[in-house]
Amino acid sequence: PAVLIVAGLAGLGLAAASERDLNWNGTFQAGTVPVAADCQADGETVAVAFSEPTFTAGGANTETPWTVAELEFSNISEACVGGSYEVAVRDAGTTSWTKLASGTINGTTLTAPIGAANPQNFDEVALTIHGTGN
Repeated sequence: PAVLIVAGLAGLGLAAASERDLNWNGTFQAGTVPVAADCQADGETVAVAFSEPTFTAGGANTETPWTVAELEFSNISEACVGGSYEVAVRDAGTTSWTKLASGTINGTTLTAPIGAANPQNFDEVALTIHGTGN
């Protein structure tokens, strides 16, 4: 069975705006994590990023005027197609993980809805792919 674990500080983060500035100075960051697995070639990285931000003035998020709806994973090997996956995140300062999504790998990319989780607090992202794949 193929097993792929992408974990650790993936460089994901949202920076809050300063109240003294007229412009939001925050950034949406992304990262890549090297992985070793049966279905992912040695040295091949899986990239993780936030989806395109959406302006949400007056929304529940008071730290920034932008929100993101999904985590996007790319550069997944074709050999992993057909395997099962799970995505989880850990907030800064906590020791527990929150599962965001699970399903079947259908291509070289996948998205995981963030839901009610606050992406500004994400400290780590994990992706596991298991099962037979191609």
